[in-house]
Amino acid sequence: MMRFIGYVLLFTGLVLATPAAAHVSEQGFVLLLPTGVYITAGAASVALTVLLLALLPDHAVARIFRARPVMSSRRSHLRHVTSCLSAAFLAWLIWVGLNGTHDPLRNPLPLFIWTVWWIGFVAVQGILGNLWYWVNPWTGLLALLHRLTGGQSLMHLPHRAAPWCATITFLAFSAFLLADISPSDPTRLAWFAAFYWVVTFAAAILFGPRWLFRV
Repeated sequence: MMRFIGYVLLFTGLVLATPAAAHVSEQGFVLLLPTGVYITAGAASVALTVLLLALLPDHAVARIFRARPVMSSRRSHLRHVTSCLSAAFLAWLIWVGLNGTHDPLRNPLPLFIWTVWWIGFVAVQGILGNLWYWVNPWTGLLALLHRLTGGQSLMHLPHRAAPWCATITFLAFSAFLLADISPSDPTRLAWFAAFYWVVTFAAAILFGPRWLFRV
C-alpha cells in the first residue's frame, strides 16, 4: 500500500511539474583547476563512507566516531567576559555591515560570517574542542540578566520540541544562505544576523539557558 502511495505521489509530482526560475548569485563558483579530481575524490569519499558504515558492526562504528576530548573547558566565570566581548564584536560587525562598504569582498561582515565562522570555526571546533563555550555571544548577557532577575525562566521548553526547534532554526539559516538572492550583501546579512541574535536571545530569556543548550 505504501509503495502504491509512493508511486502516486511520484506520478503526481511529474505531471504537475513546471519550469522553475533559479539563480546562482554568489553561490556560483568557478574552479580554476580541473574539476575531475574534485568529482572523483568526492564520489569516492561518499562511497567509501557508505561502504564502511554498511559493513562494520554497530559497536565498531560507535568506537570509530566516539568523541575524544582534546582539551577540557573548565567552568569559569571568565567565559561570561569573553561572551560579552564576542557579542560586542558581533554588534560591531553588524554596524559595519549596515554602514560600511557594500562590497562583500571588502566588508568584514560577510567574510567573517561565511568564511571564518560558518566554515573555519566549525573545523577548528572539531579539532580543538568546545571553543563555542568561550565565544557564545549570548551566555554572558544572559548570565548578567539572570543575576539581576533571579534566573527564573518564564516558560518550560518541552524535551520533544527542542530538536524540532533546532532543526527549523538550522533550515531557516541554510535557506537564507542557499535561496536568498544575495546572502553576502553586507546590508542584508547584517539585518539577518541582527534578527537571528535577537530571536535567539529572546528565546533564551523565555525558556532559560536550556534553549541555548538544546536548540
